[in-house]
Amino acid sequence: MWRFAYLFAAVVFLGISVAAALLAGVDQQEGLAVDRAVHDFGRLYQGDTVTASFVLTNNTADPIEILCVRPRCDCTTTSLDHCRLDPGELVSLTTIWKIGASRGQTSTTLWIEYEQGPPADRHIWQRPLSLAADVLPDIVYTPSELNFSRGNAATKRVVFSPGRLKEFQLLEAYSTHRAFDAQLLADNSAVKVSYDPSKWVPDELTKVQARLVVRTTSAIEFVSTIRLEVK
Repeated sequence: MWRFAYLFAAVVFLGISVAAALLAGVDQQEGLAVDRAVHDFGRLYQGDTVTASFVLTNNTADPIEILCVRPRCDCTTTSLDHCRLDPGELVSLTTIWKIGASRGQTSTTLWIEYEQGPPADRHIWQRPLSLAADVLPDIVYTPSELNFSRGNAATKRVVFSPGRLKEFQLLEAYSTHRAFDAQLLADNSAVKVSYDPSKWVPDELTKVQARLVVRTTSAIEFVSTIRLEVK
């Protein structure tokens, strides 16, 4: 009986050891641990500049060398106190994000490129991080896109209302395609867009991108661009 109990205990211990080794292998592969993959700022405004910090930890048995941090766009800059992390060591990655003229749900990604592994078998890995926010624009407009039926003349409106700016003006409106005529309403609340199907050449359906362009008094997004679709 005791032999069976001893054998059972040995099997359990072996199983736990194998599982631990497998988990260690996963950690070794992941290499650079991050306290969170996404920093969500919640509500922001056009023109905001915000800062976030990510804590990076070397969870391997070998040193990690952070080679570079590559932002997706020049709206983001980053800084690190140091780039070499010994096993168990951590460092703070500081990011500065300029929101600019973004509007609505928006995000940007950073890619951390790092080298890890024993001296004779080092590899380069990448770790993505994201910044996200819901951006309230200076001026809100709806809808964000106008859709027209290919053969039917129609007139539609894009309505503008206060966002961060409580007072604003629409200065000019025009279309990038001859099939559309854009006119500012007298009360400065909307742009009327009229579609003339006779001016829409069929082979342009896949080649020409029609846009409504509206100049405003916003210092951040002084030009708003709305897609005009013909289907």
